[in-house]
Amino acid sequence: MARISIITNTFPPELGAAPSRIFDMAKGLMEAGYEVEVLTGMPNYPTTSVYKAYQGKIFCKEIIGGLAVRRHWMYASHSDKYISRFLNMTSLAFSMLLSLPHLLRKRPDYIIVQYPPVMVPIFALFVSMLTKSKLILNVSDLWPIAIHELDLIKKGKLYKSLEKLEKLLYKKCDFALVQSNEIKAHIQTKSSKPVLLFRTGVDTHLFQQKKDYARGEEKFKVIYAGVMGVAHGILQLCKDVNFKWYGAELHIYGDGFEYEKVKAYLKKFPGKAIKLFKAVPQKKLAELMVDYDAALISQKKRIHGTVPSKVYEALSVGLPIIFNGGGEGAKIVEAAGAGLISNPVRPEELIANMKKMIAARSASLSAMGDRGRKTAVAEFDRKKQIESLINALNTLDLKGELIDPDEYVEGFLQE
Repeated sequence: MARISIITNTFPPELGAAPSRIFDMAKGLMEAGYEVEVLTGMPNYPTTSVYKAYQGKIFCKEIIGGLAVRRHWMYASHSDKYISRFLNMTSLAFSMLLSLPHLLRKRPDYIIVQYPPVMVPIFALFVSMLTKSKLILNVSDLWPIAIHELDLIKKGKLYKSLEKLEKLLYKKCDFALVQSNEIKAHIQTKSSKPVLLFRTGVDTHLFQQKKDYARGEEKFKVIYAGVMGVAHGILQLCKDVNFKWYGAELHIYGDGFEYEKVKAYLKKFPGKAIKLFKAVPQKKLAELMVDYDAALISQKKRIHGTVPSKVYEALSVGLPIIFNGGGEGAKIVEAAGAGLISNPVRPEELIANMKKMIAARSASLSAMGDRGRKTAVAEFDRKKQIESLINALNTLDLKGELIDPDEYVEGFLQE
């Protein structure tokens, strides 16, 4: 039985698509016969502090969904200040040294590590060199490109150092899992290692399709469910759009850096038909989404390689999507015929698209939802994504050599 250690900065009970995806991946690998453990930090995302039950702990072990989990202390912060982010990244990497003796004894066959953040994969690389484990890099964003595009870091000495670390990781890993075609293309310019397109995807059995698109005289209800971070621009969107003027309501479910700012703004300007709620677990979110008329997905600006995970959930539920952003996420929505796209720096485009949806007949919204659901089931079902990972692992023996070159081409490089 092959042993897999998953090293990640986020894991349940943290909320959101990222911890849910990693949990489902770990569970799927365990059910496929692998011996799986998870090394992670104390849960804190997307809030700004460690969850109460874990406060004051340096290290603890627990079982979640049958998975062995080793938790380590970390500096919890989701500030947009780079020094806070740096401390958040490095503290977990150093804290995980507590598990180094355990890993040396266990000697996993594979190490799957989440990237970014950057320092935790450096720890994983160090462990893989000591234990001769195969290193699998799970790349969800392009660093340092993403943080530069968010204006969090300038192109200078620090940026160049992060680029060198990025290139090192791409060269030293045995293969990479990537969330988008843009990330895949970028890595293939830096390294010749195999790359598997491994989407965040969605549990299509949990996120069932909305059944009734008839609205009657009720207001057009829009849901935004996700992180309220520096990349999403939710505060600015609240300032730009008065949903009440158009016979609509926006309900925001989330947490993160902008939560308190949005809360304060809505308290000052309560008449814009925008309601703010705390983040909810995935099961509860799936139940809530079917009661809405459309899903809002927002990006402050185009971030190279990023696909908002909320796209997959909205597609699966069959909610028409109001996509306020660009990049690969917008292309997915457009290709599916499941929504309307607007430029985030032009709020008039967002308003125009919202008015189009409000004016649309129920049959048009239903058709849009049907196309989205079919796309989610055919292309982004999370179970299928996990099966592709298992197939990829089976194409490698434990020396990292490809068993069958034809399987390599089919299993790793097909989109």
